Amino acid sequence: MSTVRFSLIGFVIVIAFVSAHAVVSRPETTWVTTFDHDFYNWADAHIDTFEFPADSLPWDKILLYYQIQCPGAPGDCDPWDRLGHLRVIDYDGDVETQYEIARIVTPYDITGGSRPDSCIWELDVSDYECVLHDSVTLRSQIYSWIGDQRGWIVTITFAFVSGASPFEPYSIKNLWTNDYLVYGDPDNPIDGYLQPVRIEIPYDMAAAKLRAITTGHGQGNTDNAAEFSYKWHEVSANDDQFSHYLWRNDCNQNDCSPQGGTWQYSRAGWCPGDRVVPWDVDVSESVTPGDTAAFDYTIQSYINECRPTNPNCVDGITCNDCDYNYTGHTEPHYVLNTQLILYRERLIPLSAEVVEGELRLHWQEWPRAAEFWVYGAPNDPYFEASWIAPYQNRLAVVGSDAVSWSSENGIGDPDVNWSYQIIAVDVFHQLLHRSNRIGEQDYEGLSYIR
Repeated sequence: MSTVRFSLIGFVIVIAFVSAHAVVSRPETTWVTTFDHDFYNWADAHIDTFEFPADSLPWDKILLYYQIQCPGAPGDCDPWDRLGHLRVIDYDGDVETQYEIARIVTPYDITGGSRPDSCIWELDVSDYECVLHDSVTLRSQIYSWIGDQRGWIVTITFAFVSGASPFEPYSIKNLWTNDYLVYGDPDNPIDGYLQPVRIEIPYDMAAAKLRAITTGHGQGNTDNAAEFSYKWHEVSANDDQFSHYLWRNDCNQNDCSPQGGTWQYSRAGWCPGDRVVPWDVDVSESVTPGDTAAFDYTIQSYINECRPTNPNCVDGITCNDCDYNYTGHTEPHYVLNTQLILYRERLIPLSAEVVEGELRLHWQEWPRAAEFWVYGAPNDPYFEASWIAPYQNRLAVVGSDAVSWSSENGIGDPDVNWSYQIIAVDVFHQLLHRSNRIGEQDYEGLSYIR
């Protein structure tokens, strides 16, 4: 357990471990509809901001439902398979970061006869809990170039399922992001874009996952890359390597069918008319909390002989056409997004109340429960300074272990020792900020707790 020292000014904390009791009541599932019957017929991004549930209570899981429908007459569906992304745009001051949370590929023609006219996919996006709360900006895009009354009508809905998983996904790091990673061109080597990355691992990390959302595109090349080429991809975390073949061989079992075109054919990481399934790698044992971890991404070596920059490429011999013609011969490339998702043990708030002027917080720390009595007025000017320790974005409270913390870290009296336990500061902030979570009395001054 990490150590911290801080002074308690204006109140005392008493902790007693108790058995878990009734969870704060809330609906079984909270639904949020974002883009609603949104029309796409061009590759421009649709960006909007939506209100999601507040970051006050944890969830058992978060599901995303992505539905596409064909426009009514005189419109129709875009008959071609198009790549689609859904990203969260997160802002830290003036710095913008985008996190891809879902990728889909539209089907070939699904109108007429026994074809379905619409399709819906379910994706588990629980790992993005830390960016799916309060006000959320989403960027939705389908790379359609049809530009007329044909296209797709898209509805994207989130389901927040009541409960609490034992681990909280609290940090997402983009490792490699490239929407057009050329494959097989010696003059533009792929290794130049997949350089090793070093990430500092927080002390409170309990688990770690490396997620790769990768799809191969382009055809008519050597090995029919990259859409139809069977190539291995490898990631490493420190000294551990993990590899798989980027391949979907179940396209003929797609529920979004029947379609026109070649929807049954196996492809590199995707199927027409389906969600893209990420490749998830558990790297918990490969990284050390409080240390720096090195990550790398490698793709099987490959040279595309059928390219316009190859002086030895001969039309009709090396391949049908050495030039890219954007019909039967397109440049091989990958669309790649790789993330490191970190988890910590979740502290689950059970209930909170105000009793005779005292704020009582009831928490469950997995797998045990603890009850915290806070003595002192919540609008005390020292309230935040007394509670919040700037240490791994966690809240330090009096607990069971004697510890120390140097005053050079910005908190506490260097001559005072305290005991403490680490619990989640973001959950605590939100719980305090909402009077309906702490009783009928609305404390003046709680707004500065956030």
